[in-house]
Amino acid sequence: MCTTTRSIAAALTVMGAAHGLTVAAEAQDVRIEWSLERAWSVGDPDADTVILSVRRAKNVAVDRRNRLYLLDSRESIVRVYDTEGRRVASLGRSGSGPGEWQQGESVTIDTSGRALVHDLGNQRLVGLDGQRPPTTRSTAFVPVPLQELHMLSDGSIVAFEARRDTARLVRVVGSQRERLATLPYPVRRSTPPVCNLTDYSTAPILSPSLLIASRDSSVAINTGGVKIELLRGSRRVVFSRSGTNRRRASVETAKKFLGAGIVMRFPGMPECTVPADMLIAAGGVAEFVPMYSALAIDAQGRVWATRFSLAEEVALADIFDSARGYLGTVSLGSARPVAFLTDGSLVSLETTADEVPIVVVYRVRPRGLPPPKLASRR
Repeated sequence: MCTTTRSIAAALTVMGAAHGLTVAAEAQDVRIEWSLERAWSVGDPDADTVILSVRRAKNVAVDRRNRLYLLDSRESIVRVYDTEGRRVASLGRSGSGPGEWQQGESVTIDTSGRALVHDLGNQRLVGLDGQRPPTTRSTAFVPVPLQELHMLSDGSIVAFEARRDTARLVRVVGSQRERLATLPYPVRRSTPPVCNLTDYSTAPILSPSLLIASRDSSVAINTGGVKIELLRGSRRVVFSRSGTNRRRASVETAKKFLGAGIVMRFPGMPECTVPADMLIAAGGVAEFVPMYSALAIDAQGRVWATRFSLAEEVALADIFDSARGYLGTVSLGSARPVAFLTDGSLVSLETTADEVPIVVVYRVRPRGLPPPKLASRR
């Protein structure tokens, strides 16, 4: 796949702030010429015996040895792959003993290089690397269960607190918590009984989500609008495509987004689809479409923000740098970046035509993307 476009000059405004840096850019896209070379994939039914249940970025982690970790929740196992796509380890199993978990919710890498699986069922972290005995660490001290844990290079943990009326992003150090971001949940309404559920509710369709990506000491956050926050320790940088017009949502947009509906999957039960019309009738439609659908941080510390798009639309990603702000926009094709290996390869979470989740690793060939520049401290 190759995408070629003409680069144009970007106008950037950099303003110092008391507690960080704000970097604003004109709304006009700066198109970056680049190409992707498919290196290897996991989970493709036509070429692989491994069928994955990986469907979200929280099931993907990368260590400093450039290895890829995939948490397969259905099989209760973490599969580890080297840079050539060879499976080099399979870690963990279902259970409550050492190296086991009841409900593997996410995977991250700790400061010693272990894979940490968040066992939501037992409220603990299970540490695995295949070379040392498994470890466990309780998360039960947090009054609200944590979700989607990210271990930073300083040993702190960034995670979601899912409350009834808000989604909160917190940094946890020991038993202390620091709130990083909050997104109120829209009003939720109940649907008629469906999929053997009698108390199922839905927010307005296309409501914003709290997005997060992490790498080393950096955390990128988006709450549905045009701004992205990048946290590095106590330093905070805010990126903004300030002239961007928010895209209004509609029933037609919601129907295109939902397709036939939302597929519900529960252990021991057949898949069931909640119809799109039922969801729209129950929850309504949000006023605006979210600006972005996913974030990722590459090996140079740049933030890749994938714009929200419908199936028939060209998928785009905006790239931001902590010193220059908005660098440019790339056309993604079928790729959906969720992580980057340390050699710069892009890890993409995709689905086949039959909605089977697969992970694809691409070698990136950017041309016109400037090298990273260290921002001066303020």
